[in-house]
Amino acid sequence: PASGASGVVTPKTTGATWLKAVSTTSGSVMDSVRVVVTLPALNTCTGLGGTLHATTTYTTPQTWSATTNPHYVTGTQTFNSGARLTLTPGTLVCINSGVSMNFNAGTRLIARGLPDNKIRITSVTSSVFWGVIQLGVASSQTGTPPLDTSVVTNAVIERGSNSTNTAALS
Repeated sequence: PASGASGVVTPKTTGATWLKAVSTTSGSVMDSVRVVVTLPALNTCTGLGGTLHATTTYTTPQTWSATTNPHYVTGTQTFNSGARLTLTPGTLVCINSGVSMNFNAGTRLIARGLPDNKIRITSVTSSVFWGVIQLGVASSQTGTPPLDTSVVTNAVIERGSNSTNTAALS
């Protein structure tokens, strides 16, 4: 930085913005430059950055990847016919207290981690439990239910609970 100037900029999210510099000795001397902020993917549910998933109903395929970690799920995610969710190796999903992910008839969850690059689904903090991941929601079935073709391998699923405090994946 120039004499008398400070040079610390703390990014809070990814994206593009303009950085405006004004001379401390002459307010009429100024310049600006476009700055693109890219934060590294995080492997923890704390910190800045990541991707926010508020309450949403999907009808098209979705892919959540490690490059946009962590994935904060703040509202129920509902996947209807024609949708699926693919989690790529290394993806971190951080779910709020009581929030669930529902995969209705004709949808599926594909979560194929690697032995050395697991997928992790957990709560936003160690003091709360999220709801459930429900595959093939019974109320969405009509006629003969299709076979559920969801796949979960090399994944850690933790801190999930339903009303009876049992398994998080049903």
